[in-house]
Amino acid sequence: MDASASTASVQPGAAQAANVPHRWRNLAVLSGVSVVDNTEAGLINTVFPTLAAALRLDSGHLGIIAALGKIASVPAGPFWVWLSSKIGRRGALVATTVTGGLFGIAAGFSQNFVQLLICCTLMSAAVIGGSPIAMAVIADSFADEQRARANGIFFGTLQLAAIVLAPVMAVFVGLEDGWRWALWTLGGVCIVAGFVVAAFFTDPGIGSSEKQLADLANEDRTKAKVTVASVVGLFRIPTYTVMMVSRLMPSRGRVLVLQLAQILFAVIAFFGTQFRYETIATYAVFWALLGACQGLNPPVNRPIVAGVVLPELRGQAYAIWLTVFETIAWALFSLLAGSLAATLGIQGVFLWVLVILMIVNGLLLSVLYVTYPRDTARIGQQLELRRRQALAD
Repeated sequence: MDASASTASVQPGAAQAANVPHRWRNLAVLSGVSVVDNTEAGLINTVFPTLAAALRLDSGHLGIIAALGKIASVPAGPFWVWLSSKIGRRGALVATTVTGGLFGIAAGFSQNFVQLLICCTLMSAAVIGGSPIAMAVIADSFADEQRARANGIFFGTLQLAAIVLAPVMAVFVGLEDGWRWALWTLGGVCIVAGFVVAAFFTDPGIGSSEKQLADLANEDRTKAKVTVASVVGLFRIPTYTVMMVSRLMPSRGRVLVLQLAQILFAVIAFFGTQFRYETIATYAVFWALLGACQGLNPPVNRPIVAGVVLPELRGQAYAIWLTVFETIAWALFSLLAGSLAATLGIQGVFLWVLVILMIVNGLLLSVLYVTYPRDTARIGQQLELRRRQALAD
C-alpha cells in the first residue's frame, strides 16, 4: 500500500479536503471582486484634488470621510457575515458588491460635502463585507497546508492590481468633473462584478477543506449554531486573542515566519527612517523592502486564524479582525502619530511606530509558540468528534 492510500485510509476525507471543487475559479473570482471593491473604497483619495476643487473641500474633509468610513465598517463587517448565514455567501457577496457600486454611483452625483459624506460612508460599509467572507471562503476551499499559497496569490493579486490601476485612476483627475466619472465608472464595474460572482462563484460549503469533515454531508459539518455567545467565545482561544492584539509551514513554523516579518520590518524601518541619505533611490529601496516584509503577513496570519477557529465561526472571526480591531488600531495609530509628531517630529513617529512598536509586536507573537499548536490540536479534536458523531447517527 502506498503512502497516499495509507493516509486516505486513516483520514477518509483527506483527498476531498485537498481537492475542493472549483477552488481555483473561486479564488480568481474573489480576487477580481476584491480588486474592484478595494479600488472603489480608495477612490476618494485618488481623485480628491479635483473633488476638493469642485466642492471646495480641504484635507480636513477627507479625514472626516475616512474616519466615518472606518467607523461604519465596525458594525457592517459582522452584519454582512451574519447576512451570509441567511442568504448564502454567494448572495451576500453579490449584495455587498452591488450595493457598494450603487452608493459609489450615488456619490458621483453629490452636490455638497454632506451628500458626499453620506454616500461614501454607506459605500465603505457596503464594500467591507467582501473581505471577511472571502477569507472564510478561501479557508473552506483550501486545506491547511495550501492556505498560505492561496492567500499569497489573493493578496499578491490585490497589490499588483493596485500598482497597475493607480495611474489609470489618476487619469480621471485631469478631466473636468473627473471625480464624478471615476465614481460612476467604478460603481458600474462593481455592479458588473456582482453579476460575475452570481455567474461563476460556487460556495464550497463550510468545512469543505477539513479532512475530518470533507466527506460528510453539509448538514453534518456545521451542526453547531453560530450565536452571540459562540462569537464572543472566540476570545477564549488564546491564539486568536494574541492575533487580535498583535495583528508555510505547519505549527510553530508559521509563527516564526510571522515573527521574523515583524522584526525584519523594524530593522529595515530603523535604517530607512533614522538616517539621512542623499538620493531618493536609497529611500525607494528601503520602502520596497518594507513592503516585502509587510507582504509576508497575510499569507501567514490568515491561515493561523483559520487553524484555530471552527469553520462556521471563521466568517465572524475575520469580520471582528478586519473591521473591529483594524479600525481600533487605525484610530489608535492616528491619535498616537498625531501626538508624537507634535512633540518628537516625523522621525520620532517613525522610530516609535515603525521600529519600537513593531519589535514589541514581534515579541508578543512569541506567545503563539505555546498557544498555536495547542489551539490547532483542540480544533482538530473537536472536528474529529463532530465526524464520529455524524457517522454514528
